[in-house]
Amino acid sequence: MHQPPLPFEQERVRLSEQCGVILRRLECGPVTNSELSRVALKYTSRISDLRQKGYDIRVIHRDRTCGLTTYKLFGRMF
Repeated sequence: MHQPPLPFEQERVRLSEQCGVILRRLECGPVTNSELSRVALKYTSRISDLRQKGYDIRVIHRDRTCGLTTYKLFGRMF
């Protein structure tokens, strides 16, 4: 049986602490991988966790010469 999604604040409580920090930062605007790595060394795994919870997080810029990637939160998909 499919359950409706939890209200935003209840869902945030269920996220890991690192996911919560990353989500709050993304809510403020785009963020680079350099900044995210200070929150979690495996920040890509935490972004994957957030995507699995329905958050629409996309790469908006990737500079392959210096390795800088910028992520942006576009809301929730479900």
